[in-house]
Amino acid sequence: MTTFYRGSTIPLEFAHDDFPKADWAARLIIKGVATASEFDATADPDEEKFTVTLTTIESKAIPVGIHQIAYRYENVGGEVSFVPGCEVSFLAAPNEAGDTRSQWEIDLEATDAAIRAKITGGAVEEYEIQTTVGQRSLKNMSLDDLRTHRRWVLGRVNQERRAAGKKPIGGNQWRRISSSLGNQSTVNRRRY
Repeated sequence: MTTFYRGSTIPLEFAHDDFPKADWAARLIIKGVATASEFDATADPDEEKFTVTLTTIESKAIPVGIHQIAYRYENVGGEVSFVPGCEVSFLAAPNEAGDTRSQWEIDLEATDAAIRAKITGGAVEEYEIQTTVGQRSLKNMSLDDLRTHRRWVLGRVNQERRAAGKKPIGGNQWRRISSSLGNQSTVNRRRY
């Protein structure tokens, strides 16, 4: 997976045999979880390819995380075709201030806070309210459900971290170790 820093100038080039530059205009699409950005591509004058250069302002506007690349081709007759591309990862620039976490990392922190509130007794289990349209009730997730959800979110965080070349976050990584207790046989234990 290719990794880019937000706020840097990013030159890109692409070509697809079914869409020659003489007959088609192209756009590059970078689609995230909640955003999609389109950029006009320029036909290269010498080679059979299209080029796009993201400016520092354009790349800074792309959220941190994993994004899907797609290509949009349109000919003179108005026919439009899409070609899927690869996944790319955008990291916060090393000099970027503020919250530079991805949405999955923010969700993991919120899930940890919900588990902590449940353990310390600060979470409301269930409540009902009377409104003009009737009675509404809400029941919070159980501790088991929160822990299951945390494992799922942690998997998404670690997927992003591996794609960006970072070490995964622990917490649910078990590994078997063996220990010998005196003259007894080896006992398998779990270490986390």
